[in-house]
Amino acid sequence: MIDSALLDRYAAVFTVLSALQLSPATDAAVGRVVNALDEWPLTADAVATPPEPFDAGGEAPGARWDAAWARRATGYGLTQLRASVERGETAAVRRRDQDLMYGISATAKVPPYESVHRSTDHLVFDLETLEVRAKYRVLDLEAPKLNNEPDDHIGLEFDFLCQCILRTLDGKTESEQQRPLAVALGFTRDNLLRWAPRMLTSAASQADTAWLTGLEWASLGAILDWTAILERENLLQPDWRGLPVRSRIRDAFSAEAAQ
Repeated sequence: MIDSALLDRYAAVFTVLSALQLSPATDAAVGRVVNALDEWPLTADAVATPPEPFDAGGEAPGARWDAAWARRATGYGLTQLRASVERGETAAVRRRDQDLMYGISATAKVPPYESVHRSTDHLVFDLETLEVRAKYRVLDLEAPKLNNEPDDHIGLEFDFLCQCILRTLDGKTESEQQRPLAVALGFTRDNLLRWAPRMLTSAASQADTAWLTGLEWASLGAILDWTAILERENLLQPDWRGLPVRSRIRDAFSAEAAQ
């Protein structure tokens, strides 16, 4: 079982990332987030450049999709979030960047929906969307933007993971703790890891603002940090679908680079 204090930190991180992914941040929200970055719940390495996911010879030294790599990804994300304020990026500029990226009011550069990245026809609402909705129901939950936003938006998937973690923390018995944690593990393995690393990497590479670049890298760092903890605790088996989790993530980067 993961330490409750650590679970609490992941819940806090995914709560913040969920809100920022779902809606462009206001100036007030940016101020609150940036002022609190020194207390970011996950460990981050102070880096000025993004970590290299791979090189021509295979995995770059140290880029092994473990907690250390996640710390560098998170650190670069936080650096970019701070840079957004230092550069004076306005709410209108940030909003336009996220709008164009996610297609809030126009065609998306990188759709933030699992179904688009996993379904055969790349539809915004497909079986993957219903799959995520069904997982909410397993815990008697309802997507916070039901009927207003497809349930498999990256921000809502972060929200669902957060709800699983909070249910685990609130459990009074071992059974009440294990059930939501098991749902979180399955959701991480069967949903988030199948599409989110590639999507976030693509969005980060196409972002025009330091803010959105930072948000995507911080999101990627959080997912990989969470994955590394699950593997460390032997809660996430490395042989799902015949491939190690890290190989899945590495393949996502490799496929993005080949495009």
